Amino acid sequence: MPQTDISIINETGQLAEIENDIVSKLTDHISHDYSVNIGYINIVLLSDSEHTNLNIKHLGHKYSTDILTFDLSDAENINTDICINLHIAQENALEFKNSLTEELYRLIIHGILHMCGFDDHTPEEKAKMTELENRYLKVSCET
Repeated sequence: MPQTDISIINETGQLAEIENDIVSKLTDHISHDYSVNIGYINIVLLSDSEHTNLNIKHLGHKYSTDILTFDLSDAENINTDICINLHIAQENALEFKNSLTEELYRLIIHGILHMCGFDDHTPEEKAKMTELENRYLKVSCET
């Protein structure tokens, strides 16, 4: 499978560690497991207000959320913008007693899984997503 083009853009000015090598491992594992080609992933870290404005503009949801995944795929590749609310990621890390870095990788995995067809609308779907997030964190990340 071809190498995934990965861009990490931090528009917040706050320190947040995401390594291209780890995201590359994640995409390699997931693309292999689900027989998909992942062309590119743009990971964009945003402030709460910027992220919420995107949620309002594109989904009509007038509230903060942790991640928005935009499908930019073509006939051959999964392509996506994964927009992460850094403030919510920080809150989640504290709540679940994780490092911010681990929480960011979890959100990236979550977004990629959405692009592979997984949803998290029901309790069963949420449990499956969490199970997969934990699996890919374990095999791909050294956080």
